[in-house]
Amino acid sequence: MDNTFLPNYGSIKTYFGKNNVVYNGECKVDGGFTLNFGRHELKVFEQNLKTQPEDWYYRTHPVKYTLNSLGYRTREFDDIDWKESIVMFGCSHVFGTGVTDEHTIPYFLEQLSGRPVINMGIGASSIQTVLHNSIILNDSKYPTPKAVINMWTGLSRYQLYKDDFVHHIGQWNYSSQQFEKKENIIPFNLMNIKMIRNLWKNKTIYYEGNWWNWQKLINKLDKEIYCEFFENDRGLARDLIHNGPVKNLEIAKKIYENLKLQLKN
Repeated sequence: MDNTFLPNYGSIKTYFGKNNVVYNGECKVDGGFTLNFGRHELKVFEQNLKTQPEDWYYRTHPVKYTLNSLGYRTREFDDIDWKESIVMFGCSHVFGTGVTDEHTIPYFLEQLSGRPVINMGIGASSIQTVLHNSIILNDSKYPTPKAVINMWTGLSRYQLYKDDFVHHIGQWNYSSQQFEKKENIIPFNLMNIKMIRNLWKNKTIYYEGNWWNWQKLINKLDKEIYCEFFENDRGLARDLIHNGPVKNLEIAKKIYENLKLQLKN
């Protein structure tokens, strides 16, 4: 594994090319390669067309994903003014699976704050993924961002490093043996959260929330890990699983309300 940011939705050896645009979940790049998440999301969309009403929004409104050369839904990293930007880490809810570029949480937050918001969301990713990319960003040539936002994902997720690929593991692909080991994964991720906080809290404006109601688990394991909980409105994106634009805007407004005074300094 190279000492670099984790590529989003594809092999480390696959070059995506600059400013690739994905319509309806299908992305054709330099050699006709199609992104893995694109194939899956397009298949789900085609299935949903059979069950949704005739006036369903996504029948007539395409979903556009604009990606950089590592597959992130943001600008090329070398083109970013990191010092003035807000970096947002998370999973598919941050990436914005099932909604178009202008309906993601980072996009709405950028409009509210007037600052670039860098979408570092990776679908199916884990807190371990955030730790990896946080360490890389801290050690990189890029300046410290104006602010960092972490939207924590499930505590039982983790990733496996392979020769040219990172395999994200979660409840959707646990084997029975792996699922039994999740009790070991959760304390591991609680420690990862503490390490990520230590990387950012004394360096920049820092904020965090989570999509999962951890309260009972946190009270049992580690009360210090608790952070703001965001209700999801699942099912209103095109895949009928993720948040739609109304909920994403609501979340962006809530985040901005918590950060706006610090961002003005």
